[in-house]
Amino acid sequence: MVAWFLGVLTVPAAVGILYALRSATALAIGPDVAGALPLQQLARGEAQPFARVVLAWVPAGIVAGLALRRLGRVRPVPGMVGLVLAALALLIVAGAAADAVAVSEPLGPHVGPQLRRSGTWVALTCLLVGAAIVSWWPARRPAALPAAPTAG
Repeated sequence: MVAWFLGVLTVPAAVGILYALRSATALAIGPDVAGALPLQQLARGEAQPFARVVLAWVPAGIVAGLALRRLGRVRPVPGMVGLVLAALALLIVAGAAADAVAVSEPLGPHVGPQLRRSGTWVALTCLLVGAAIVSWWPARRPAALPAAPTAG
């Protein structure tokens, strides 16, 4: 349970990292990802360069993958599916809430449009790539004990 909590906690952590990186001009590389920071839409900063999005979300996927694999002993495929579904739900709710607050409307009408926002899908893809990187790492095996000396 702790592993899943830590895995899902990487979603708001990645958003926070992306907020911290939003003014890093050295990372303004690649096309803008629309809707990457929904709360910035009133300030006209919701689109972020691809490099910033990757730098925030791939490490989050690695951390989530490590939490699920090492702490939760969750197999890679079920772990990645669960992680992506939980992250999708969080991103949809957070994006819809940001949209609703920005225009002072109810939450409901803003849920569906989140599925058309490229920022949601790019973030999920980067999270999945990070978690997949962990699944490719060989499992850690305990070191063998040295053989006892034999009398002879």
